[in-house]
Amino acid sequence: MPRTVSHSYYVVMIDHGRLGLEAVVQPEITRNEVISRIKSHEYQNIAFIHHVDGMLVEDVTGELIDAAEAELKAEHREPELSDADYQAWRWDHERDHHKNLVVL
Repeated sequence: MPRTVSHSYYVVMIDHGRLGLEAVVQPEITRNEVISRIKSHEYQNIAFIHHVDGMLVEDVTGELIDAAEAELKAEHREPELSDADYQAWRWDHERDHHKNLVVL
């Protein structure tokens, strides 16, 4: 009797607007690598992320984006500041993000 192998991989669908959609499918890419690529902005304008495991397909878009955001927040802990200094720091931080077009 032939042995069946269950393949597990992620499909990251990128939305290029008028140019259409692009599916990134690399079977060797792990969950942690997908999260890493979201954090580094290699994957932008994500339409969805599916985890395919044999015959099961699961939408993990929100889960992986949330994991990437949590890791980014852990890496960039906000400093201990007075209320006024904290507010000024947040405004500067948000302005820098908008200036550099950081979108997650």
